[in-house]
Amino acid sequence: TGPENKFVIVTEGSTDSFIIEKSFKQIRPDIAEFFKFIDMKKNYPFSGTGQICNFAKGLIKIGYDNHIIFIFDNDHAGVSKYEETLRIAKGSNLLVMKLPDLNALMNIKCFSACGSSFEYRDINGNSVAIEGFLDFAFEPNHEPTIQLSNSPYLQGCFINKTSYLKHFKKSHKKPEYNYEKMNYLLDRIFTVAVSKF
Repeated sequence: TGPENKFVIVTEGSTDSFIIEKSFKQIRPDIAEFFKFIDMKKNYPFSGTGQICNFAKGLIKIGYDNHIIFIFDNDHAGVSKYEETLRIAKGSNLLVMKLPDLNALMNIKCFSACGSSFEYRDINGNSVAIEGFLDFAFEPNHEPTIQLSNSPYLQGCFINKTSYLKHFKKSHKKPEYNYEKMNYLLDRIFTVAVSKF
């Protein structure tokens, strides 16, 4: 596969790219070769929701708009920048997506910003980051839980996200690891990519 057939994936941070790249290699090796990732470890200058939106603006301004997919989180900030980037990319060849909604994230325990109370919420569009696509089953004593911030938009993050990532890094040694949500994401990325042709 030549470089003209590869898509560069740009995400909000190095963890997103690491998880997506490792997942392609492990569970979708048939299409993994079509995607490459910017090396986040070498002074990657575009991490963060606003920065990758600005990166897209810069590429459009200089007329470079081929073979790049921008992936935003499915939280309030990510959805907002996703919609903005989608507008500015209209008419170009840049591809823009956000992490997709998941049924599995429609009833997640969410602690209030002060941590004194909780309720179950649909976190799609408010608090979904890449960790939401990992297997929660390896933390059997810890129900998936979001700690909400003081944001009026109910944005928050998974309390156990570091542990989810730790188990994911060893997933190649765990045949029982469930890639169902990640497989869904990879299919969506592939669908966005082939939409260009």
